Amino acid sequence: MSQISNRFYVTALDDGTTLHGNLASTKPLSQAWNGSSAVPNWTQASEQPVIYLTLLSGGSLVLPADNYKWLYNGTEIDFTTDSRFVKTTHAVTYGGTTLNMPALKIVANLASSANVDVDMITFSGSYIINGAGVSFACDAQIRISAITANGYLGLINFVGGISNITEDDQVITAYGKLYNSSGGAMDTVTTKWYLNDGTTPTSGSSKTVDGTTYANAYQVDENDVVDHATLRCEFYDSSNNLLYTAYASVDDMQDPEFMYIQYNGANGNAASLRKDESVSFSIWVGRRDDPSVLGGTATPTYSTYKVKLLDGTGAVIGGSGDSGRSVIGSGIPDADSDGYRTLSMSAGVASITIPYSVVNSATYGKKNMTGIVIAYSS
Repeated sequence: MSQISNRFYVTALDDGTTLHGNLASTKPLSQAWNGSSAVPNWTQASEQPVIYLTLLSGGSLVLPADNYKWLYNGTEIDFTTDSRFVKTTHAVTYGGTTLNMPALKIVANLASSANVDVDMITFSGSYIINGAGVSFACDAQIRISAITANGYLGLINFVGGISNITEDDQVITAYGKLYNSSGGAMDTVTTKWYLNDGTTPTSGSSKTVDGTTYANAYQVDENDVVDHATLRCEFYDSSNNLLYTAYASVDDMQDPEFMYIQYNGANGNAASLRKDESVSFSIWVGRRDDPSVLGGTATPTYSTYKVKLLDGTGAVIGGSGDSGRSVIGSGIPDADSDGYRTLSMSAGVASITIPYSVVNSATYGKKNMTGIVIAYSS
């Protein structure tokens, strides 16, 4: 049984030619406020994330038109006055082609006593097809939270900032890093890793890549991933107490199978809701160069779709550890003991509708929600 994983805020555009825009980062886009300072400290060059665009037209890496914009929480960044961000480029290699893609470096701390919520970086641009500009937008979430006096922040890093698979037999190396409330990295923890929420974890171990050894590491082979895969890293202390759970994604950009996620019939990759509104996600598996349902609408290759919902703190909503929130809204499937909800399907397309009231509820934390979707083949 094959699996494909993706998240709500990743989507694709289809205008006759399939255009896939996505934002990736060289560092985890998570930061916490401990009451007096930000963790990790993004004023330090070694900790600064670089958010960069990958743009595929069918199966080819392409550059956007020059009139693109970067936005922070919906407002265009003015690089002459906003010193928190620096416009730059990042080399991306795909299919034997290397392009310097537009990128944004964060050089200041975004977490503060007044900002412990999710922030959004948006790339808004266009690509020229047959002489006409096709608009697209893609987003990257920056998860900002608060650390209590005895709290932690766990992050999944990727060696070389590479979390996308672009070559046959490529191996991606991830490693876990846990910070305490003062911002110090904890060296005595152990980790357990799960790929696509498999039931059997792999213990993190030391891995040496290009002469550097990384503790609490886990490697993903190209053959382990179909389109997208979700990584989960659990951090434990010496008494085997769970301290923190972190999530990240690995994208096999060369895989022809692709999970499409669209909402309300609109292009883009992150929904924003106002009071009394709702968002309806449509999810299916096609090919990167053909958005038709793989296998056909009558007998789709991927016939079961499940979603795990995370609140603004990254905690799972529902499941055995959170049974009080298994039922969270009319029309949203109940969670099983692992927090997964089986989605309804029609003609090979799965769907879920999430209302503002659920996302806004303080019960679910920070007024935002992330959905991790896994599709299973028959």
